[in-house]
Amino acid sequence: MLLLAFLPLFAKSQDFGYFGKKNLLGFHGTWFFRAMPQFFYAEKMYRYNENSNNLTGNALRNHVWHAGLSYRRILNKSHAVGIQADYSIRGLGDPFHDKTDKVNFQADWANINVDYSNLTAFSSELGKVVRMSDVNITPTSISVIDVKAIWSRSRTSSVIPLGLTSTWGLGYQMINANFSRSMYASGFTYDDMVGEWSASRETFQLQNAPNDIENKYWGIGWMWDLSLNYALNKSWMLSFGSDIRGTFLVKQAKSSSDMADLFLSDPNQNITVEGLVYGRNMGKEIRKELIFQNTFRLGLVFAF
Repeated sequence: MLLLAFLPLFAKSQDFGYFGKKNLLGFHGTWFFRAMPQFFYAEKMYRYNENSNNLTGNALRNHVWHAGLSYRRILNKSHAVGIQADYSIRGLGDPFHDKTDKVNFQADWANINVDYSNLTAFSSELGKVVRMSDVNITPTSISVIDVKAIWSRSRTSSVIPLGLTSTWGLGYQMINANFSRSMYASGFTYDDMVGEWSASRETFQLQNAPNDIENKYWGIGWMWDLSLNYALNKSWMLSFGSDIRGTFLVKQAKSSSDMADLFLSDPNQNITVEGLVYGRNMGKEIRKELIFQNTFRLGLVFAF
């Protein structure tokens, strides 16, 4: 009789949620193979070879891991809302590989009153003028912290979050360029003594970026995830699936003129190769890297 008395209450508690639990804490990792963005942004990766003292180029194929966590509150049988945070580190290829992009990057310094009609810049490291139309540089890495508001919807008749679940997300990205490792460049240089360009590329180590440089960016990101959840016990679930994510806006936190003040200039007060590489506005590069990503996702979900 006592069991029958409490049966309606027990049934009501199981109406939705995971064994009556309405809070979900998720831990996940996603693997992203950088193949699709090549359609939008084809570039090369150049690495410095100490033995030959030159740069070796190959196609950029990044393997990127995201790690993150999420919290969701179950609202009813079919819906849950919450927040998700991800962290990743990835490499950018050579921005000067495409001649069209070279002009765009130098246009970021238009307020410095520099004549780029010949696409040349002075190198503080070499003490020579370098032809920028032929420059290759080693890669830059960026770290991304991604925070999104998420909404999940069950795709099956089972009680959320079991079964197939779709999740939509929209939020804010904090992006930081990392110049902790030395960068190298190669290009044709102008010899003032003979008054002509060199016959072969010259490889040189770029001067290190200033310690106080803050090459930071912010962006707006979106996500759509489709995951299948498998119950392990009354508190834990295994979740695996795939998500599509991207970025539709990237902005530099500091102005180009502020960035230019951090770098040495040549005797004519022109911006240097080092300034163009370390101080350039990388918003266009970053957006093209993050514009579309298709990932595989694996995680654990704790219900409480």
